[in-house]
Amino acid sequence: TEGDDLWTYLMMYLRTGQQGYLDRARAWARYFINDYRQCVGSSGTDYCYDRDAFDMDHIYGWGLVAWYEYTGDTSTLTAAENLAGDVENYWSHRVNNAYPTPGQFRMAPYGLRQAGRQLLLVTRVAEATGKVRWIALRDKLIDLWMQSPDWDSRGMYFGGAGLTDDVIAP
Repeated sequence: TEGDDLWTYLMMYLRTGQQGYLDRARAWARYFINDYRQCVGSSGTDYCYDRDAFDMDHIYGWGLVAWYEYTGDTSTLTAAENLAGDVENYWSHRVNNAYPTPGQFRMAPYGLRQAGRQLLLVTRVAEATGKVRWIALRDKLIDLWMQSPDWDSRGMYFGGAGLTDDVIAP
């Protein structure tokens, strides 16, 4: 998927009151708590595959925080914190690497979604828990974004010609 389905269905339920959306949100909550991080599913599409092959490009979990806020179910917040811990571990190994130069790491070499999804997850966990650990990680990621060589002085990140050329035309 390209989005946090738990968050999407919960928001649709809250906006419309239609029971089907709540049923789907409940099913996604069960999946995220019991199966997602445990890598249940097809080995070519599960969390472990995404984590190992694509650096958690498709990580989700802000829906778990929203579900916690809606239901008070602490197991969903715990699941979100576990995912945030994976993000923390991922970035702890990448702050001082030598790409593209020593001490820098490009936050958006292939686009914004990987580090953007990770920042969104950590931000929501920090907001929900108020824990110094997650606030510090959120602030670290924001600092890395602002220090990234991908940042353009005009105030944005350009994804590069490849992102448009491959789809539209050079």
